[in-house]
Amino acid sequence: MLVPALAVAGLIAAGGGAAALTVGLGGGDPATPPPAPAANPRVTLPETVPGLDGLGVRASAAAAADLPGGVAIPGAVAADVAGVRVTAFPGGWDALAAVRARLEDDDYVVEPLAPGGTAIGEVARRYTIIDVLGQSERWAMLVLAESTGERAVLVRGRYEDPASYATALASSRGAQVRPVS
Repeated sequence: MLVPALAVAGLIAAGGGAAALTVGLGGGDPATPPPAPAANPRVTLPETVPGLDGLGVRASAAAAADLPGGVAIPGAVAADVAGVRVTAFPGGWDALAAVRARLEDDDYVVEPLAPGGTAIGEVARRYTIIDVLGQSERWAMLVLAESTGERAVLVRGRYEDPASYATALASSRGAQVRPVS
């Protein structure tokens, strides 16, 4: 035998909104359990590359042109910052080994980046007439120690822009800079 259901609906005005209340009294059928609450979607913060002000700059997945000669590095992200292209990925100097090797294979000369005599990273450039005219890309590399682990940073641009960015970044990050190894 079914017991009649009683439905009571009321509208309550609160701040321009309305609510409905329904109460059911059931009989012989078991109550249907309420649906499970929707799972909270995982919030993923945007990936970043290190900025000169100590904050991250929003980045997207690195494209083939963001790494020399098509070197593929999982987790690499890149963004345009202050006139250069900055690419960052997890890892230290070991993670930059493939990048360095590819640059050397492409006739770049890799030298220490040592403002004030202390090596904070490396720069790569071609010693050709094209580079003298500023038409050849130059690269700078350094490694930062962050709360999540070491992070390799690769900077691409023209003239002295990559070295200048890397030097300013190292200056703003201080003790986070890992020496070349």
